[in-house]
Amino acid sequence: MTKTKSTETQLAVMTTKLDMIQVQLNEVREKLEHSYVTVDQFKPVRNIVFGMVGLILTAVIVALIGLVLL
Repeated sequence: MTKTKSTETQLAVMTTKLDMIQVQLNEVREKLEHSYVTVDQFKPVRNIVFGMVGLILTAVIVALIGLVLL
């Protein structure tokens, strides 16, 4: 009889833990859908930033070359 109660208790604990895991998974899924940006949404921003940084570095290098040669 004690083995049955022990097994029932363990089953109840596991069920509770699984329910808690499911709730946490739903929270993570919700955050992923609403709080974070996908790679496809980020690519244009990344390309613009890389282009601007490239232009600035090119201007600095050209200015340094101009100072050395003149």
